[in-house]
Amino acid sequence: ARSATPVSNPFMNTAAMNPAAMNTAAMTTADAPMLSFVAALLGALLVAMLLGYMAQDTGLCLVRGVNEAKSGRPALLASILLCGVMLWLFVPLAAVLNAHVPFARHAVDPLFAAGGLLFGIGAAINRGCAVSTLSRLARGDLRMALTMLGWPIGYRLWTALMPGLAHAPLSAPGSAIASVTVLIALLVSAWALSGPAAQRSHWLRVMLFGALAGLLFLIEPHWSPSDYVRDVGRALTGGALRMELPGLTRTALIIAVLAGMAYSAVRRGSFAAHPVRIGSALVHLGAGLAMGAGGALAMGGNDAQLLTGLPALSPGALVTVLAMLAGIVAADPFGRWLERRKFV
Repeated sequence: ARSATPVSNPFMNTAAMNPAAMNTAAMTTADAPMLSFVAALLGALLVAMLLGYMAQDTGLCLVRGVNEAKSGRPALLASILLCGVMLWLFVPLAAVLNAHVPFARHAVDPLFAAGGLLFGIGAAINRGCAVSTLSRLARGDLRMALTMLGWPIGYRLWTALMPGLAHAPLSAPGSAIASVTVLIALLVSAWALSGPAAQRSHWLRVMLFGALAGLLFLIEPHWSPSDYVRDVGRALTGGALRMELPGLTRTALIIAVLAGMAYSAVRRGSFAAHPVRIGSALVHLGAGLAMGAGGALAMGGNDAQLLTGLPALSPGALVTVLAMLAGIVAADPFGRWLERRKFV
């Protein structure tokens, strides 16, 4: 008799006949969400480190941008004001992934102007905005830790004074706003890219920073330093505004941004420890209090306004940023005086 040749049955569940295979399949299915989470977290940390590296590499700072514009070199300020437009690149991807793009639009409110002015004054005294405060800390300037300590305290104090603080939200931006924003960015980019080689290179690097920030917003909508500090302030606040401290993921992203900044500083040879004296500590703490209170009034510091408000042509963000620029210009002489006396 001929031996029967085994015939495979595609409908047969071999895992059901093999307990070991069944256990392996169950473990693989159970581990899939965890593996996806770990992969997404590692990707987000890498993006955050690259963003921090680019922020340090380009010397991104609203105070510096204003001072260069006053000296007849407006390219840096223009790139800072427009880098948030890169967030629009990720709107189609967000639609595919069913992700949230955190555009923020609010109606004009006098509190936006007051908050922007207060934040700008604090930034001028501090000699750095929200992002550049982190950059300087990553370069070894420990005085910036006092500024950052003042952020949540200032937020907490102001929300205690105005517990019912709220702003009127507007509808999400549509295609018309996207078209206007992108057109403005293209026209200004054409001007910037027609300039000297150094200006072209710097412009493209700042736009890359904006693209990395947009991608990070797609992964974690509340990654920005302003949002992080705001939520720390809310965790210290009682009543309806109270919330939990930011989770480990958001904390890890801020640490990754600082790590990227520190690596860039070491690579460029700009890392150096700065001693903290009592006088400079008080100045930076006071500047941080002003920035935190201004951020509370305006619903975010310059990073949030530039990266999520201006790209959406938010009237509130436009007023806030203009007020920030005015505050920086007004307080810059005092900031320079403090700088000459080694307080900042």
